[in-house]
Amino acid sequence: MPLLRVTRITFAADRVAAAVPVFEARSRTIADEPGCLAIAYGQLAERPTSAVAVSVWSDEPSHAAHELTPSYALFAEAVSEGALLAEPPIIEIFEAPVFRC
Repeated sequence: MPLLRVTRITFAADRVAAAVPVFEARSRTIADEPGCLAIAYGQLAERPTSAVAVSVWSDEPSHAAHELTPSYALFAEAVSEGALLAEPPIIEIFEAPVFRC
């Protein structure tokens, strides 16, 4: 069954300009990972510190493999070292019995 991963992101107010390109690039990388069926990243225009990334995975094993990729670890390190977030992201995983693209 496909999985829907919703990640709510709050950027540090003084790091938005540095954070956005990192998250946009990461989204493009995720799009090419095996099992990623779709991904979208966006920000609230009226509140640029708030963003969301939504990805759809073909199944649990492909999502689990995503979290073990070297690029995932490098991304997490870059976010931490750059102090890009105001708080830890909120990540929710949903079963997605209906997915159509």
